[in-house]
Amino acid sequence: MKTFTNPEHFAFTNRFGGPHFNKSFLQRRISMMNQPHSTWMTAVKYLLLVPAFFIVFSFSKPYILATSQTKYLVQTDEAIEWVITPKIKMADLVKIQEAIEAHGGIFEISSYQLDPLKLYVQRLMCHQRASGSSGTSNYGNPNSLRPIRCGFYKFDLKTNRIDSYEKGFPSAPLEEVALEDRTEADKAYQENALEYELQEAQTLYGTFWENIHYLTTSTFSQPQPSFYRVLAGKSTSIWKDKLSGSEILKEALKHSGAITRVDKHPVAHEDLAQLDAKTIKDAFIFDIYDEKKNYAKKTYVLVHTIP
Repeated sequence: MKTFTNPEHFAFTNRFGGPHFNKSFLQRRISMMNQPHSTWMTAVKYLLLVPAFFIVFSFSKPYILATSQTKYLVQTDEAIEWVITPKIKMADLVKIQEAIEAHGGIFEISSYQLDPLKLYVQRLMCHQRASGSSGTSNYGNPNSLRPIRCGFYKFDLKTNRIDSYEKGFPSAPLEEVALEDRTEADKAYQENALEYELQEAQTLYGTFWENIHYLTTSTFSQPQPSFYRVLAGKSTSIWKDKLSGSEILKEALKHSGAITRVDKHPVAHEDLAQLDAKTIKDAFIFDIYDEKKNYAKKTYVLVHTIP
């Protein structure tokens, strides 16, 4: 029994017992456990949690509705804001409709019409309604091909009201979207101003034209503008390019009593003589028969200057 109980017969499996006992290693372990914790390191760790929580909460509540898929709509927990512009598409209007109807409101499009060249919205009519308010917005003039104006709206989810605003919302990027779209639409209108102007005249007075003169200081481009392709086939049409401003002005002044416009603004025909010939870009002269007034003949002189 003494032999069996002799401690030398026992072999411990841990590294601190038996013949392999390492006193210095054990001392280092005890010393490490007795060291005081660093208070400044703990403080730094907690301070780092502040920006981490800020970032997490910022991304957990996005300002722009991620599922809207349209730049014309901004939604928060408090309101839905949207803008109507001359470049908005039907797909964007549908997204606005879905967002409003998801909160109990109504948004309906009763009229949506692009310009003849399909470059921007020419006419648009929409109706919006919530329990606290309702209204109809009508954009565009039936006698004009100009781009529609921009309109800003807000659906207050707390008061359940829909209101329109003349200006954009400081908290949203909608004002920037409106400015960008308006600039692009105005540029498209100016680049095709003559064609739009002629189509407006056709809408107002009819399509019976003769004695058509188109005079320009530039060289006819290829392909020709659509108004050239439509009107150049008439036997009474005269088309001249690479003229001087003085030559164009002289021809325009021959038609006394004509309805005269300079850059789409009505002027007295005799006032054409006051124009600086160096600024004249082109002139369109024609006779038209007004269908609304027993086909009464009218002569038009449309003069355009260099911007």
